[in-house]
Order: sequence, then structure tokens, then C-alpha cells
Amino acid sequence: MPLAGVPCIKKLIPNPQFLILNSEFLIPFRREKCCLNKEKILDFLKKHKLDIIIISSLLAVSLSVLLITTLTRKPGARVAVEVDGKLVAEYPLDVDGRYILNGGTNELVVEGRAAYLTNSDCPDHTCERGKIRYIGSKKVCLPNLLTVTVVGEAEGDDYVDFTPGG
Repeated sequence: MPLAGVPCIKKLIPNPQFLILNSEFLIPFRREKCCLNKEKILDFLKKHKLDIIIISSLLAVSLSVLLITTLTRKPGARVAVEVDGKLVAEYPLDVDGRYILNGGTNELVVEGRAAYLTNSDCPDHTCERGKIRYIGSKKVCLPNLLTVTVVGEAEGDDYVDFTPGG
């Protein structure tokens, strides 16, 4: 019985007499039947031509979106702090400092043109993971209703609008 999906097992195991699938089963196989030949590969490509085209195009679109978003992002100039949807403070990213937010429930640290939250009193502390530095990046602490957003210098630099006609 040839092995389906194994392109050439004899390159992996020089002189095998048995193929070990797990510790309980040993399956004998013949070397000459385990390798795929050129006709089988071409037959596979003909049968799955549309699948290959769809997967390749999805991969190309995904990579191009990733490339565009990575190359077009801009570093921010300041961070805007909102509590319960109301703007309470703005701090520049070019000045290092520590700021107590929301009555002491969070601490915002700005250093190296990046911002992050520390000393949060929320139960899971997910808001303390990672730094933000590019326009549109956000840190959110849901239990404390706190949002920290990186914004640009000018009014139109705050976000990129992808909606049609926007």
C-alpha cells in the first residue's frame, strides 16, 4: 500500500523496512511505491488548479495589505487620554514622563516616543501589554473606562478613513 501525501520517504529514512506511525503500530511499505512521480504531481496540479489560484490570490492580497499598512503608518506626536468617552488630557510623545490617570487607577508612561500603561488596578492587566507609537494605535482599559490613543500633530492626521467617499 503506497503512502498518500508522502512525497519521498526514502530521503528521510535511508533503509526503512517499517514505517512507525505511533508506538503501537508498525506498517511495512515498499520503497518503490512511496515516492510521487512527475505524472502524479502534474495530475494533482490539474485537478486543483482553481484551489491553487484562490489560495495564491488570497495570500497575495493579505501580504499586500500587510505591506501597505506597515509602510504607510506614521509615528504619532501625542497621546489623547479619554475616560468614559470624554477627553481628559493630551501628552506629547517627545517628552518622557509618567502621568497618573483616572484618579490613580492607571499610570501612563511616555518614553522613547512610545506610550504604555502600568500599575493598573484592573483584574487582568491586559492594558499593560505592549507599547503604542503610531497614529491610530490604542490602549484600552475596559474596567476603568480608559482609552489612550496616539494622534498626529494636525487635525487630519488622527486616523486613516477607508470608507468610500470619506
